[in-house]
Amino acid sequence: MDRSVLLSAALAAFLWYTLPKLLKKVKGKPRHTIHEKKWKQGIVYLYQMAGTKSMSSASPFCIKVETFLRLHKIPFERRNVLLARGENGKVPFIELNGEQTADSTLIITKLAEHFKVQGYESEEDANVGNAICSMVDFRTFNLFVHYKTTCSQQIFMEAMFGGFFPDFVVEWLGPIMSYHLRNMMHRRVNETIGKFTNEQFDELARKDLEVYRGLIGEKKFLFGDRMTTADCALFGHLSATFYLGQDSLPMHTLASERFEPLARYIERIRDDLFGDEFCV
Repeated sequence: MDRSVLLSAALAAFLWYTLPKLLKKVKGKPRHTIHEKKWKQGIVYLYQMAGTKSMSSASPFCIKVETFLRLHKIPFERRNVLLARGENGKVPFIELNGEQTADSTLIITKLAEHFKVQGYESEEDANVGNAICSMVDFRTFNLFVHYKTTCSQQIFMEAMFGGFFPDFVVEWLGPIMSYHLRNMMHRRVNETIGKFTNEQFDELARKDLEVYRGLIGEKKFLFGDRMTTADCALFGHLSATFYLGQDSLPMHTLASERFEPLARYIERIRDDLFGDEFCV
């Protein structure tokens, strides 16, 4: 047998057994060390998953935070990371004036307080906005994860790792990484929102998108002409699916004529806040 074939088989076997451990390490233990040792006063250092050729980051939560920063013109610098994690063991996390904050919701709360950002126009709007954020960050996110790790998985692998490895490496390792990531993420989805058939996932995803379509209607943003934190959250999750380009129900639904208001909403925020910088 050709030596290169044997080496490839050996490497594949090695990765098959070691990749699950690597994925656990990526989840990792909380790390409290400050990464930016020479930080500048008032600059937000945003640690996030790398962007792709079609979107700012593979993580909707990273897009959510970056959207908030851009919306309020808060000075920040991006730090694309592969293994680094915040104090909650996840990304995104930020460092501001030598202090770390993790979790997208807590990050935005910290930023709003520090930079004295004007919130919602009324307490009622704030309550509704928080409810929208909770729905999109939990239920919709997990529904979309099901599709991202089931449909056209190679596309999702390229989005997650393409910013760190050459295309040929991601293409070669894709099937192995997809297998382990799919199993890990499907267990997570089953534990958080329940175990469903593919038809039931489709029904639930359609209902969520119908809700957002109804909330937007013909308005510019969720609460009218002014963007809010809820828009940052919704844009993060919708754009991370819409621009991923997978052959999935959420993607086809958002691209359909019935959901054109949502597609315009996504494109409007992308163009207004990111411009050409939304893609790597």
